[in-house]
Amino acid sequence: MWRFHKYFGRELMTNLGLTFVMLFGIVLLSLVARGISQAPGQSILIALYITLLFAIDAIPHLLNISLLIATVFTFSRAAADNEITALRMAGLSPLRLMGSVLFVGALVSGVNSFLVHNLIPTVHFNKYRAVRSAIEQLIMSNRSTTNSWEIAGTSMRWKRQKGPLYQEVAFKRPEQNDVFVEGFAETAELARDPSGEELSFILSGIQGFSYRKKEDGQIVRDPYGGSDEIRISLNLRQIMGKNQREEGEKDVNTAQLVAESSRMQAWRPELTSWTIWDRSSRGLAGLLFAIVAFPIGLLMRRAGKGSAVAFSLIPLAFYYFLLIVVNKALAASLSASWPAVIPLVGLFLLAQLLMHLAFRR
Repeated sequence: MWRFHKYFGRELMTNLGLTFVMLFGIVLLSLVARGISQAPGQSILIALYITLLFAIDAIPHLLNISLLIATVFTFSRAAADNEITALRMAGLSPLRLMGSVLFVGALVSGVNSFLVHNLIPTVHFNKYRAVRSAIEQLIMSNRSTTNSWEIAGTSMRWKRQKGPLYQEVAFKRPEQNDVFVEGFAETAELARDPSGEELSFILSGIQGFSYRKKEDGQIVRDPYGGSDEIRISLNLRQIMGKNQREEGEKDVNTAQLVAESSRMQAWRPELTSWTIWDRSSRGLAGLLFAIVAFPIGLLMRRAGKGSAVAFSLIPLAFYYFLLIVVNKALAASLSASWPAVIPLVGLFLLAQLLMHLAFRR
């Protein structure tokens, strides 16, 4: 049987690799426009780097889909070429070919487990950091003929720029309660926030006015009574439209999540626990996808590759329905972690049904 496992395992790995490359290429191309939009004014290399970070996020899903399609292709081809019939005539059950399926499925599950527990959280964190770095570089490298920019209601115009130092600066800064300040500063120096959350400009030599709206709607101008030095801060999270996104469990790998659970669970314990269960469940899904695909390939021996792929979309849609809709809805309503295993249980039951249909004779 080792020769059979080696033969089908090699074909299965080849189909898996080709399918994954094709799907990853499609995803990468579909995200290029998003990467360019996330890096305004930057070089194409930065845009491609951001595109790659977003594409890596989809790799675990692409591996599962590729494994499902590759397994269906491999065994539907074997059944159509009467290789499965030859095995039966030789007194061997096709179930003995499950060895190669289980090996490749376990391999994909191992890779996926590493990705969802370690790499994907890091990528999820860095893809937003890359966006913030692009904005910082855009502001620092500003060489426009107008010598000005306006971001999130804050604007600056300057006469000269020497690196991070702007000279003879006209500025406008919105404040609370319908108040904004505008005026003139002798210099403005860029100051970086170590956390990467903000960009700040320290303005010195201030002359200006503050404007406020009275209850009757009239605008009142008052001489600005601030200090000789003020700070204009730009929240990069808000600039990029991510002001509603909070860094949390998705940005922390599982080892850190477990190690720091006592600190993080103080404010949302059910989400921390569910994240760990959900990652474990998604990591193991590849093995069950391979088991589900094996009987599909045998059942679709006369249907052709197109029909086999179309039929394989049914367990795929079933799994993602359980993963996206049922899993999250139950976890949220029950404040429990166990719904994270529902997609795995669903795939297992579907595999049992398909095995019964394929081997009932």
